[in-house]
Amino acid sequence: MGNKIKEDLKPEEKIKEDLIMLEAALYVAGRPLDLKALGYVISTRSKKKVERLVKMLSGVYSEQKMALEVVELESKRFVLF
Repeated sequence: MGNKIKEDLKPEEKIKEDLIMLEAALYVAGRPLDLKALGYVISTRSKKKVERLVKMLSGVYSEQKMALEVVELESKRFVLF
C-alpha cells in the first residue's frame, strides 16, 4: 500500500493495517524481531508505538485463544510461536 493511501486511512483503519503488517512480519520471519525491524515494517521510527501495537496484537491472540501467541523476549524482541 502506498504512503499516500496510508495517510488517507482513518486512525482505527491505520491501526488495523499496522496490526496485520506486524502479524505478517512475525509469521514470515520465523525468528524474533526487534522493535526497529518491526517499525520498518509499519514505516515508523517510534519504538513506543511499535511496542504498543505488538502488545495489542498479543492481546488479540490471547483473547481469541489462538493456537499461536506473540511472545516478548529479552531486549524487546518479539516472536510468534
